[in-house]
Amino acid sequence: MKKLYLTLFGVAFVAVGLTVAADVTPTPVRVAQADPDPELFAALMTEGADIYRTVGCRLCHSANGEGGVGPALVGNEFLSRRTGVVGQIMDPDEEHGIMPAFDGLLDREIAAVATYIRNSWGNDFGIVPIATVGLFRAGMGGG
Repeated sequence: MKKLYLTLFGVAFVAVGLTVAADVTPTPVRVAQADPDPELFAALMTEGADIYRTVGCRLCHSANGEGGVGPALVGNEFLSRRTGVVGQIMDPDEEHGIMPAFDGLLDREIAAVATYIRNSWGNDFGIVPIATVGLFRAGMGGG
């Protein structure tokens, strides 16, 4: 009888443990990023606005980022992914068909336009470090 009691207790303990484990929902962890240098951020925003206008981004995404031929940039959650944005600028995926690759821009220019679109029109996704562009380019084999 003692053995049966201990076995039932063990089963109940394991069942309770599994129930507790099943009720635990993981909470996504957002890693805090260091505040960017305000002067660098301001410079990249200014440079990025110029590049956005002169390279032709505005032709497809509109002057206000509302989209047109290209997707809207206003409130676009894709912009939260730094490397995704850099990749889209340098090596667009096939879904965007007509978007040309802007891999001929300098790393700083890509960082600037990426920072600009990530922080304009109500977006607030932070700076794209120039080093991020360099690392992406190295991964592409572009040197």
